[in-house]
Amino acid sequence: MNVILRTIRSVKSVCRSNKELIQILMLFLILGIVLFSITSKWELILSVVGVGITLAFGVSQSKLANDRMFKELFTEFNKRYNNLNDDLQRITLEGELNHSDSLKIIDYFNLCAEEYMWFRKSRISCEVWDSWVNGIASYKKNDHFKEVACSEREFDSSYYHFFTEVWDKIST
Repeated sequence: MNVILRTIRSVKSVCRSNKELIQILMLFLILGIVLFSITSKWELILSVVGVGITLAFGVSQSKLANDRMFKELFTEFNKRYNNLNDDLQRITLEGELNHSDSLKIIDYFNLCAEEYMWFRKSRISCEVWDSWVNGIASYKKNDHFKEVACSEREFDSSYYHFFTEVWDKIST
């Protein structure tokens, strides 16, 4: 009985994670059957199902490529943030903002802008982007970050419009 339940769960999991592929295959299978019932030619059903399999394989490969790109972006962005994190935390606690610290904040804004650009290209999921926006919101409360954002605002297009489309819309 346990084997049957595990098998059913496995099949459900595969179906859930490959919903689009199964839909494509079913559509082409049904189309092939309909065309076969009209023409009675086996070659036609095999051709139509073959096209469906090819299309499903292409969709599958596209999803894998997108997942790989997301992983690369996510890993790179997190690595860059981790390299800045100690300095950013220190800056939030210090009273004076020096030139070196301003450059660190600009590096952070560049990172945020790149993340935003990839989010707009649908390479970063909404779930991950929302999490990053929560982090950005915590820095927006800091006067040093506000000061640098104010001076960088004139270069908004160089930041992929990060300030007008994201920073300004974050409530603190």
